[in-house]
Amino acid sequence: MIFFHFVYRDSIIHRLDPRFKVAAMIGFGISTMVLDSIIDNFFEFGALFITLMFIHYIAKLPIKSILKEMKFFYIMIPLIIFLSSFNFASNPSLFLNHIDIDGLVLGSTFSAKLILFAFVSTLFIETTSIREITYSLEWFFRPIPFIKETDLALMINLTLTQIPLIFDIFSQVRIAQKSRCNDYQKNPIKKLVTLIIPVFSKILKNVDELEFAYQARCFTGEKTKYEFKATFSDWLFLFLFLIICALILFI
Repeated sequence: MIFFHFVYRDSIIHRLDPRFKVAAMIGFGISTMVLDSIIDNFFEFGALFITLMFIHYIAKLPIKSILKEMKFFYIMIPLIIFLSSFNFASNPSLFLNHIDIDGLVLGSTFSAKLILFAFVSTLFIETTSIREITYSLEWFFRPIPFIKETDLALMINLTLTQIPLIFDIFSQVRIAQKSRCNDYQKNPIKKLVTLIIPVFSKILKNVDELEFAYQARCFTGEKTKYEFKATFSDWLFLFLFLIICALILFI
């Protein structure tokens, strides 16, 4: 499983300064948020998606495997669109009187933004190691007064570390149940319960072990500050990426 895991490749995207990746991700997020409707901005949504796919290709990431492992999005996105279609009652659809067009457009727009955010965050995680993410976050938080940047960066680091572990635990429990012929439940609720209990048990056990490991090593978070060195390729990547996002939005 590679979804939300760091995937090492010898690519220019992997070698970029992580601070510039964070800045590019923030610029991409702003570009996505300012888009109003998927009907009015269909070209913009498509162009941003193609840009991300192109960067995935440059980074030499297995796009097919990533799309295959994002199965939960294929269930969640139609559910979001269907449920949001009941939010308004001003413009009923021609097909069903209880589903209206405004809600359908709103749900589709939200789902498109969610997919873009999922892809850009996945791209960032898979091309940047946890160590680089921690150092870059410390660098961004350092100028903020009354905030201990090491502690804040550590909390985000632990969160990002646990997310792929949760996916791994879920996959391991599911495979273990299938190998023991325990995957016969037809009721989806009972099937979900049989998965949730062992998954949460393993997650809590991992959290306890991690806490004991930090305490045993007398971890305080104090360490030598990492010094970054930006190169011309870093500035060029950030400039070109932000220019592309600006052109997509304003042309």
